[in-house]
Amino acid sequence: MIRGPVQFLLDANGRPQYAVLPIEDYWALTGDGHAPEPAAEEPRNPLHQNAPGFEVPDTVRDAVRAGRHPITAWREYRGLSREILAGWIGFDEEDVAHFEDNDAVPTVEILQMIANALDVPIQALLPPAEPDDPIDE
Repeated sequence: MIRGPVQFLLDANGRPQYAVLPIEDYWALTGDGHAPEPAAEEPRNPLHQNAPGFEVPDTVRDAVRAGRHPITAWREYRGLSREILAGWIGFDEEDVAHFEDNDAVPTVEILQMIANALDVPIQALLPPAEPDDPIDE
């Protein structure tokens, strides 16, 4: 018996093609009464700049170690001006300058827009906690 809400996915003619139901109801219908055991993973630092499948180029790493803001390092690595980056995210060039000069801290939403524009994970745009902290460990 299905106890939870069911969502129907329709075809182009409006006929039901699939039914989406709560997982507990699915397990009850299939006779498998529990969720599969999750695979054990090593704990990860969610702010780690070398996320799985992502590598920081040496030029970006060196620029950040030399004191450049990660946004600046990535923007320059991608060959973009502040004006172009600002246009892509819907801000003024001065706003990007404030972020790069640490005069303003972007919100998570703005940081995500910048990360999308630069094609990097958001954590790659976070400055190291300490100036001497390596960004690749």
